[in-house]
Amino acid sequence: MLLDEDVSVGIKVWLEGSKITADVSLRRLGLFCLEKGITPRQLIELARKKLRSWFWILSMNLKLKAIQIAILRVCLKQLNLSLSSTIWF
Repeated sequence: MLLDEDVSVGIKVWLEGSKITADVSLRRLGLFCLEKGITPRQLIELARKKLRSWFWILSMNLKLKAIQIAILRVCLKQLNLSLSSTIWF
């Protein structure tokens, strides 16, 4: 597990804090991967895929919101024109 470049980078970051925290985190990572039957590399790839899909969903939602706002603006503009052309007594 320590030979994996991504894992070793993570451990170096953990070691900047506390050696005990790094040891505990490494042990938990190892147990988690063992329980799930995956390697740390597979776990990282899974996280990256989930993150990419989350960003894709977010971007689609933002595009949908932009379309909804554009439609609402057109409707409000039309409504304003029709209200302003109506004589109110």
